[in-house]
Amino acid sequence: MRFFSTMNERRFSDAEKLLKSVRRSLKRAKPDVNSEWIEGYIHALNGMMTLLKSGEDPYSLIHSLDCKEKIEKYSGEISRHAENPIHTDFDRGFFSAWSDYMQYLRKRKPSRKAKQQRISQRPEDKPQE
Repeated sequence: MRFFSTMNERRFSDAEKLLKSVRRSLKRAKPDVNSEWIEGYIHALNGMMTLLKSGEDPYSLIHSLDCKEKIEKYSGEISRHAENPIHTDFDRGFFSAWSDYMQYLRKRKPSRKAKQQRISQRPEDKPQE
């Protein structure tokens, strides 16, 4: 989804425009889906963008998704919540947005910045004491 890549590139004004487009597209493409599900989905996307705008928060999920292992760890759990009939439509929509974001993260290629951070964090590159 273009929204996720735009959001991750921190192009927030473009991402906000895309968010409006996503809302319209969901209503058109999924007329049989409960409007509460759509609201939950949009609410999650809005929250993701707000967290990225606000900077680092060590307790937020979006800032802890810095490696494939963590993405895989959380992805399965979030997908189960998205499909769980015990949750409300709003909650399933919310978790579906997070599930889609996890899929996006699994498929995307790491940015140069992420590669450089991994290289600089290698134990062999750190000075010996």
